[in-house]
Amino acid sequence: MNEIDRRDYYRIHDNIEVECKVIHRSDLASTAPTDHFDVTPSFSLLADLYTMELEAQDMLRKIAARDRDLGSFLHNVSNRLARMSQVIAAGEFEQPEARSPARISEGGISFVNQDLLRVGSPVVLKLLFKPSTLGIIVFGEVRHCRFLDDSEDYVVGVRFLDMDLNLRGLVSRHIIRRQAEERRERLRRDANFDIEDTHGQ
Repeated sequence: MNEIDRRDYYRIHDNIEVECKVIHRSDLASTAPTDHFDVTPSFSLLADLYTMELEAQDMLRKIAARDRDLGSFLHNVSNRLARMSQVIAAGEFEQPEARSPARISEGGISFVNQDLLRVGSPVVLKLLFKPSTLGIIVFGEVRHCRFLDDSEDYVVGVRFLDMDLNLRGLVSRHIIRRQAEERRERLRRDANFDIEDTHGQ
């Protein structure tokens, strides 16, 4: 099992707006991923805001344990930061149909696409994670493209290529964060089920 396969083992289901463009192989060496999209300053800001939000959450838990009032204030600031990111992200994609459920790992992503893509084709992806509003642009290579049952669309699997270490770190932290959120949600559902089951006896 190679490095990409190991990373792909840790996949999560997520809601991501995807814009995919097929490029020439030579573009991988001669251009940057952002050269292929009309990237606004707002989109470039999303990754910075997401990093700030993650760091704020880490500090918030430690501070709130020592000072409840200060923790409450910082929690409010963190919420404002998240709302700011949502407002900025709202206008970044002009095609609502680009939004779809996806599976992502540090090594790649699979998503629903309207067009058939040839395996091995180099592509560039613009990704906007919802509702976390992390935005990244990255090169990739099509690993598989299969017809989606009961649909006119395709499921496309793309392996990320030459991803910047900072972006890879953001994707990794996003995956860890989503896994923690899903775990808390499962525990909450299990607790509610136990309460209902107790009341029903």
